[in-house]
Amino acid sequence: MRTFDEFRTDIQNAVANNDEAALFALADELASSAELEAEALEHTARGNAEQLSGRFTIAVEHFERARDLDRDLGFREAQASDEASLGQAYAIMGVFPTALEHLHQALTIREELNDRSGQARILQSLGQVHNDSGDYPMALDFYHRSLTLFEELGDRPRMARLYTSVGNAHANSGNHQDALSLYSQAMDLYEELGDRVGVADVLVSQGTLMVETDRYPEALEEYRRALQIHEEFGNTIGMVWTMVNIAFVLMDTGDLDEASVMEQRIADMGITEPRFRTVHTLLQGRLLELKGALDEAHNTLMAGLKRATDFGLRGETSDLHLAVRDLAVKRDEFKTYLEHNAAFVQLTDEIRGRQAALKMAMAQKARELEGIERERDRERAVLYSTLPQHVADRMIRGEKVTDQFESASVLFMDIAGFTRLSDHLHAEQVVSLLEEIFRVCDTVCGAHGVTKVKTIGDSYLAVSGVPEPLTDHAHRMALAALDMLDGLRELEVFLDPALGDISWVKDVGEIKVRFGVHCGPLVAGIVGSERLQYDIWGDTVNTSSRMESTGEPGRIQVSPVFATELHRWIDQGHTVPYRLSERGEIQVKGKGLMTTFWLERA
Repeated sequence: MRTFDEFRTDIQNAVANNDEAALFALADELASSAELEAEALEHTARGNAEQLSGRFTIAVEHFERARDLDRDLGFREAQASDEASLGQAYAIMGVFPTALEHLHQALTIREELNDRSGQARILQSLGQVHNDSGDYPMALDFYHRSLTLFEELGDRPRMARLYTSVGNAHANSGNHQDALSLYSQAMDLYEELGDRVGVADVLVSQGTLMVETDRYPEALEEYRRALQIHEEFGNTIGMVWTMVNIAFVLMDTGDLDEASVMEQRIADMGITEPRFRTVHTLLQGRLLELKGALDEAHNTLMAGLKRATDFGLRGETSDLHLAVRDLAVKRDEFKTYLEHNAAFVQLTDEIRGRQAALKMAMAQKARELEGIERERDRERAVLYSTLPQHVADRMIRGEKVTDQFESASVLFMDIAGFTRLSDHLHAEQVVSLLEEIFRVCDTVCGAHGVTKVKTIGDSYLAVSGVPEPLTDHAHRMALAALDMLDGLRELEVFLDPALGDISWVKDVGEIKVRFGVHCGPLVAGIVGSERLQYDIWGDTVNTSSRMESTGEPGRIQVSPVFATELHRWIDQGHTVPYRLSERGEIQVKGKGLMTTFWLERA
């Protein structure tokens, strides 16, 4: 059996080629595996196959199952793709608020994964949904955000597609001049890229704009050029839709013979997708009407009307009621005229009302999504203020943060005589003094890529090589310890007289700290649910604490293991600004006699 990555690639290729049969075959092959990842991919394949078949409700069920499985498996990238597929399926069905909800979910995941290309694709889809719903200003906003990302990424093929999409939005809003300018940019870029199918897409858009301005000969020329390219590359979908456009223009200009030839070519293509079949039926009925075969035209249109109604294609249903109504005038069927005119007016009113309600629903959904995003931003801000960035990023992605590290360096710092010192201080002065001391330590950790773990009373705990492993963790920690010691020696603490009597300060003398450093294996992870804490555990942490407690004020005591790690770094040819001097054997609780070292500046 192929790997899952190979299956993913095959599914993507089948979707790109609109190969329904290949998707069902891939789904059947995946069904033979009992693994959950295979089940998720099977539903992805079936969802895409059902969507190509026009069975959108069934497609949605498969995409939802794939999404749930990928979420449970922790496959965030696959989950984002599933959400995007759901958004696109609902958009085709005309359920635009739900489509927006799923696409925004996909966008959020792509942002968390820092997948800028994925973000740009989702923004483009959001623009398309707003364009289809008639909200052209919002469509242009999303299109331009997508285009900016693709330009930054240098993705020229996607840029060309965006130029066409932005042009279509301008054309739909009646801004023909800007539409033509954007089509020209898209055309130039497609030609530079050698993308002939892309050129054909632009030609179709230009032809449609010319039809809207009654420039039929020019429209036919654009459509025929596009058809020639689609035929050259065997692009079936592009061919049939371009031929539909050509056939309607030929009928509008009275060339029924060529229109008939084009319609027969379309029929011979055997396309079964419901929306296309409905449009093809409208084309057939219109052509029969123009040829004078009124009864046959009526029967054809009524068959198409039933199909459109069955599939819930409301726009096409309205168009077919209108066609049957107009045909009834020629057939002198006043009752039929009244019946379908009433149905057309009612459905048109419903659609208009539905569009108004839709815009209100979409606006409400947009407000809800903005509120959710603001809440997420607040949650992220809290996480980034309390956890290391790398850890916070993993939490946001939904990962469980529990890691084993083979080697990391741990530092404990404690203020010598702080209990005696704090007896002279008011509570506000204690906090103020600790803030000044720990601010120095925080700054030093940031400068050397060392992670602050926590403070415990007047003690400070930091680790190097966690949460991201580092080959030079001991060297970084040595530099950090020396800089902390120097920074605290030079620290001048100013206590606010408003907080109480500070005359005792002159008798305190220099504030001194003890440092202890050790390295070795440890475990790190998140604990707590209400108040999250990133912490470290293991004998390495305990030994570092022992190095601090048995040390001397104003000095950095390190274990023999840490000293060996520093010597290894020096032996590799690195120049260092420190040296180690042997302290000798000391009694260490739980360890017995241990030969330790002082870390000093060279």
